[in-house]
Amino acid sequence: MAPTEIIVRHALTPREFWIGLGRAFAGALIFAAPVLMTMEAWALGFHLHPLRLALFLAVTLPMLVLLHKYGGFRHTVALRDRIADAFVAILVAAVAATAVLFIFGIVTAEMPLREVIGKIAVQIVPGSLGASLARAQLGPSLLEEEDIPEPGYTGELFLMVVGALFLSVNIAPTEEVVLIAYKMEPWQEIALVVVTLALMHAFVYEFEFRGSHSPEPGAGFVSIFFRYAIVGYVLVMLVNLYILWTFGRTDGAGFSETLSAVVVLSFPGALGAAVAEAHSVTRNPAKGDKQQKQQSDNKAKTRKPGTSVTEWVVAGISSVVLLAVLGYLVVDGVSTRDGTARIVVVPLAVAVTEGGYVVEFAAANRAGKSVAAVEIKGELRNGDEVVEDSSATLDYVPQNSQRKGALIFRRDPEAYDLRLFAIGYSEP
Repeated sequence: MAPTEIIVRHALTPREFWIGLGRAFAGALIFAAPVLMTMEAWALGFHLHPLRLALFLAVTLPMLVLLHKYGGFRHTVALRDRIADAFVAILVAAVAATAVLFIFGIVTAEMPLREVIGKIAVQIVPGSLGASLARAQLGPSLLEEEDIPEPGYTGELFLMVVGALFLSVNIAPTEEVVLIAYKMEPWQEIALVVVTLALMHAFVYEFEFRGSHSPEPGAGFVSIFFRYAIVGYVLVMLVNLYILWTFGRTDGAGFSETLSAVVVLSFPGALGAAVAEAHSVTRNPAKGDKQQKQQSDNKAKTRKPGTSVTEWVVAGISSVVLLAVLGYLVVDGVSTRDGTARIVVVPLAVAVTEGGYVVEFAAANRAGKSVAAVEIKGELRNGDEVVEDSSATLDYVPQNSQRKGALIFRRDPEAYDLRLFAIGYSEP
C-alpha cells in the first residue's frame, strides 16, 4: 500500500496577503477598465431596474466562489476560504470602481445615493471577475508551488460561461450591439453563427496556443465539436440573453430583434469562452516545462476512454437549440422585410414636472420593415384647434418591436384631446 502524502499548509504571511490583495486590485482594474470608461455603462447606473441589478450581483457571488477554485487571487483549499475570497473580490471591485469613477468625475458627492450605488454596482461584476481571475491571468506567485486544479467537463463549461460573461458584460451596455443587430440581414446572422462556431473550435483545439487543450485520447472531430463548440456556443447565447435582459435591451423588443442582438453579442462572448476554456489550465512559471508536460501526460493517461451519456445528452439538446435558431433565421431571411412600416403610438402615462407635463408613449412597429429616425408628434386639440404640439425622435424602431419615449407640454394634456402619431421616418 502506497504511503499517503500529507500536505501541511502554513498560515498566510503578511507578504503573501498583500501580494494576493495587489493581484485582486490589478485584475479588477484591468478587467473593468472598458466598462469604467463607457458612457452607456454610467447611464445604466440610474435607469437600470434595481431588482435586475440585485439579481445580477446575487448570481455573480456563487460563480465567484466556484471560480476561486481555478484561479483566485490567492491559493485556497477550503470552501470557507473561497467564499471569503469571493466577498473580498466584490469589495475590491467596489473600492476600485468607486475610486476610478470619483477621479473621472462620474461619481460626485452631490449625486443621489441611489445613482451612486447604481453606477458602482454595474462595475462590480467585471471588476470582481478580474479580481478572481488575477491568479490565472497574471500568473501564480513564485511563493506558490501547486498548480491550479484542472477542471473536468462540467468545469470547462463553467469556465466558458465565465469567459463569455466577462467579454459580454464589457460590450453589452454599448449601443453598437443593438446597431449592428439592426443593420444585419438574417443571412449575415447565419454566417456570423457559423464563423463563431468555427473560431471557438479552432481557438481551443486547432491553433495550438500555449496552454491550450489536447483532445482526449480517441476523441474525434465530431465528438469534440458537438460536446464543446456547440454546447459552449448555446451556453454563451443563454448568458448573453440574460445579460441583455438585465441591461434592459430586450424591453419592448420583438423576438427577431432580441435574437439578432444575442447572435451579435455572442461573437465576442464566444471568443471569451474559447480563450477561457483553452487556458483553463494555467501554467505555473515556478515549474519547468518538463514537469508541466509530465502533469499533462498523467492527466491524459487517467482520462477514461469514451464519452459519458450525460455529455452526449447535453450535446444533443444544444444541437437542437442551435438548429432551431438557424431554422428561424432561415425562415426570417426567406420572408420579405420590404413594405411600409405601420407605426402605432399610444400614450402610457402623464407626469407633472416643474417644466410642465411629461407624456410617456410607446411607438410600436406592427408590420412592414425596420425604420430609423422615427419622428413622433403629439397634439393637444380643443375641437379642431391645435392649442399646443410637441415632437420627439426615436433612433430606430425595428419591425415587430416597440420603443418608448416622452413628449413635454406646457398645458395639461388631460384637459384637451391628446393625439399621438408618427409623421416620418428614414430607411436604416
